[in-house]
Amino acid sequence: MIITRTPLRISIGGGGTDLPSYYERFGGFVISAAINKHIYVGINETFSGGYFLKYSALEHAATLDDIRHPLIREALRMHNVCPPIEVVSMADVPAGTGNKISTSLRSAAWRASKLQRMARSTSRRSTSPIVRSTIWKNA
Repeated sequence: MIITRTPLRISIGGGGTDLPSYYERFGGFVISAAINKHIYVGINETFSGGYFLKYSALEHAATLDDIRHPLIREALRMHNVCPPIEVVSMADVPAGTGNKISTSLRSAAWRASKLQRMARSTSRRSTSPIVRSTIWKNA
C-alpha cells in the first residue's frame, strides 16, 4: 500500500486569472501558498478485478477508459497502472472550499501511481520485503 500526503493551497491573489477564458485574452498571474491541511491518496492492489476508486463518489470500473474521474484516470494512465487496483482519496477539508483540492489531488494521484508502478516493478525483480519496503518509504 502506498499513501501520499500533499499540502493544499490557497490563492492569495489573481484567482480566476488561471481560467482559459481570462488568460487567453489578458494573460494570467496567480499567487498561491501551501497551507497546513493536506489531501491523502492511497493506492493498493486489490483482490477484485478492475479499478476501485473512493473519493467524494464511489467508482468501480472494469477498464481505465471507464473511470469517470479525469484526474485519477489520467494519473493512472500516465504511469500505466494496471488493475486490480484501489485508489482512495481523503482530505482535511471538504470539497468546494476553494483550497485547490483538484490541483493537490492531481499531484498526489500522479505521485501515488508513479510509486505504485515502481513498487510493482521492484517486487517482480526481488522477493525481498525489505527492498520493497525501503523503496516505498523513500521514493
